[in-house]
Amino acid sequence: MDYPFIEQLQEQLILDSFSIFCGAGATADLTKRKWEDIFHNKTKRFYEAKLSNDIYLLSDLEKNYYNKENFYIDIKNKLTVGESVSNHIQSIIKLNLNQIWTTNFDEIIESAIKKEYGVEPIILSTSKDLLSKNINAEHVVYKLNGTIQDETTMVLTKTDFFEYFKKQRLFFEILKRQLVLDSFLFIGYSFQDDLVLNALREIKDVFPNNGQTHYRFVVNDYDEMKSNEDKKLKEEFLKYEQLYFLDKYNIKTIQVDKYNQIDDYLSELYRRFCNHNILFCGSFRNIDNNLRLHIENIIDIIIYELYRNKFNVYSGNGRGLGEIIVAQAKRHARYPYNRFINRPLIFTGDSIEVKENKNKQIEKDCNTMLIFCGQDEGLTNSANVRKQFKDFIDKNDNKLVIPIPSTGYAAKEIFFSEDYRNSYSYRIMHSELESLVSLREPTEIAKLVVGLIRKYRKEP
Repeated sequence: MDYPFIEQLQEQLILDSFSIFCGAGATADLTKRKWEDIFHNKTKRFYEAKLSNDIYLLSDLEKNYYNKENFYIDIKNKLTVGESVSNHIQSIIKLNLNQIWTTNFDEIIESAIKKEYGVEPIILSTSKDLLSKNINAEHVVYKLNGTIQDETTMVLTKTDFFEYFKKQRLFFEILKRQLVLDSFLFIGYSFQDDLVLNALREIKDVFPNNGQTHYRFVVNDYDEMKSNEDKKLKEEFLKYEQLYFLDKYNIKTIQVDKYNQIDDYLSELYRRFCNHNILFCGSFRNIDNNLRLHIENIIDIIIYELYRNKFNVYSGNGRGLGEIIVAQAKRHARYPYNRFINRPLIFTGDSIEVKENKNKQIEKDCNTMLIFCGQDEGLTNSANVRKQFKDFIDKNDNKLVIPIPSTGYAAKEIFFSEDYRNSYSYRIMHSELESLVSLREPTEIAKLVVGLIRKYRKEP
């Protein structure tokens, strides 16, 4: 499978200037519904008979004339899906974005976030929410068309849509702001309403040559075409439609043949993202000052080189080591590629189980681990660091682990352990890695480590 534009999306994801916009198609693998399916059978028949291609107008007729009493009740029942999981949404939330934008009313996205990360996301569905809720929370879902939890927020009819810009003007302005700051990837969104296109049109007028580039998926579904002539006609239409979206709205088109290829694409994007995230692991309680300076100098140069080569730095709160990583990561935060991640925060009072769960959340976005020192309360080799290493390499062969033996304790023990010697990354780079045993100069160690990461993580 080809992955058009994936390098550009990967870059925006690394820069933390990337957002996802989900339409009804993003959850279609679970709901098995199209937009018109949530309405009354009569509304759906009117639409399928092409008496009107404006589903918002038809839903207005339903609400006002032939389904007054049960309009919202029927829709809410159809949108309630229980504990089932959408594969498309799972692929999206694995990207660990702090915000997702959607026109969907259901709770599939927020349920998936809670299941994956163990936290309730902040739900924003009205302009008032922007002032009363924490928009800087770890996970935020912007529900532009409202939510089934509050029928007064739902944009379902022609009247609702006309009143939207009056009632939700501030919400709309926040969307426009994010469209200026981030590259958006639109998934399962048909652009049949003018909500997003109105925002992009205004941005294009202000920034005709400098706006962000956005992306959308289009599923070809040529198998449904009855003849080669129909297929050629569709190909010609898509060619012109793609040019239109690019010229008018700065939206590039990613064509796939099947819906499940969207998941494949997102999985590849996530894999490449994880390849650029480097996890620092280790700790110390009481070490010789010369060893501390040695560790500080290695970390300082490694972080500098990682930032320079477009890698992100991830860290927990390893005792002693954590403060060094934080200090050096902040000191070198002058590069555009300078993300330092240490969430969720691990606190001294956290139980062992809570700490382990938080470490797993930090680790999951990283395919590379660097290990320093590793000294526990007894001033011996840290069992926690050794366990973290073992859990990390047991996940899959793609994981790269580089213990720094000159920092001693668990790092040295792991470097010479049978588990490490049997790991895939050691087997294919053992000669270069063995050079770390004799190296003491921090600059040489750092250059070798970053060079090995670059070699191992080189994308096709």
